[in-house]
Amino acid sequence: MSLLPIFTLSYGMDVRGSNVTLIVMVAGSIGLQYPMGWLADHVPRRTLYVACALTTAAGAALMPIAVRVPLLFWVVVFIWGGAYYAIYTLSLVRLGERFRGAALVAGNAAFAAMWGAGGLVGTPIIGAAMQAWGPIGLSVVLTGLFILLAGVTLVVSEP
Repeated sequence: MSLLPIFTLSYGMDVRGSNVTLIVMVAGSIGLQYPMGWLADHVPRRTLYVACALTTAAGAALMPIAVRVPLLFWVVVFIWGGAYYAIYTLSLVRLGERFRGAALVAGNAAFAAMWGAGGLVGTPIIGAAMQAWGPIGLSVVLTGLFILLAGVTLVVSEP
């Protein structure tokens, strides 16, 4: 999220448009939580988790194309934000299903720490990719990571 404004500015979007992009992404992450929660109650969670990972990968892949048309880009970013954040929510749901009491508290703390560590490690990696390949580095790394997440989920996760 912290590199999204750099991405949009690199493609010629003005500062106001870049700020709106962040607002739209956060709106997607908030606004799509109820539909995702409903889906989680009606679709196998692993299927939804993989669908969210692939939607996030597709959104990241589409960003360099869609950024040239702000309204289209904001639709992509809205959906991308919702799918991306649903992965976090679905992970917490899974944690709550598997653990109780002190184990749940410890698991939640570990989950939050790993999420934060991912943000600390991911940002410099994506930043380095953007320096090496230009703004498309953001899309390349995010697309690859979320395809990897979908694949690992299919192989490792219980049905």
